Amino acid sequence: MAGKCAKIIMYLVNTLLLLLGIAVLGVSVAAKINRSAVVEKFPEYADAVPSTNITLAMAGGALIFVVAMVGLIGVCKYDSCGGKLFLTVYVLFLFLTLVLEAVAVGTIFFLAGRLDDFADKSPEAYDSFQTKVGQFTNTTFKRCCVNNTVALNVEGCSLLDRFVNEGNCANPKAFQRGFVDYVKSNLMMVAAFTITLAFVQLVTMYAACCLCCSRGEKAPAEQTAENMAYHKQQAANQPAAGAAISYA
Repeated sequence: MAGKCAKIIMYLVNTLLLLLGIAVLGVSVAAKINRSAVVEKFPEYADAVPSTNITLAMAGGALIFVVAMVGLIGVCKYDSCGGKLFLTVYVLFLFLTLVLEAVAVGTIFFLAGRLDDFADKSPEAYDSFQTKVGQFTNTTFKRCCVNNTVALNVEGCSLLDRFVNEGNCANPKAFQRGFVDYVKSNLMMVAAFTITLAFVQLVTMYAACCLCCSRGEKAPAEQTAENMAYHKQQAANQPAAGAAISYA
């Protein structure tokens, strides 16, 4: 029974991971294409979304896809030596992914703290990271907040309507605070999703270990044939044993 539950968990989770990997890879490719178009029109935004970050996202999507495929192959062949090898590799992949996710969550909270410091500091006290964020917010404020009013009709500003509004366009400091709150809320959503994914992966690791240590379950027909053969052998041995007793 435990083996069946482990197989169901493995099939379900790895199918979802497979779809997630394809989605992340597709969105990352689209973001890379769109970034090139945006940077071509607005070169000052080149540092806002570095191309290396998008490349890392693409690599992450590809890794999730490969891990899910290895897990599905392992659970299909879990009662063979090859299947157990795939499951072992799968568990190692998951462990590596969990380490990367822990680093990612730590980085998210670190960046959230840096953004809070950015909103509270004066420009003279900015470090290199905060200076780049300040350049982005100042450029966006000048482009999208004309005369302290929203100018969403300006090309590119309509994509930022979540924090480009009348209240945030009142002055540059209010705009910076609106930008920081917007980015932090998205970072917290990413952190919550990553933590949930890590928990699901821990459960999946346990299921994979259970399958790796199991001997496999035989089909009902095969089990019935073995039982019939066993009973025939027992019946054949009984007369021989009786004859031996009579002779004695």
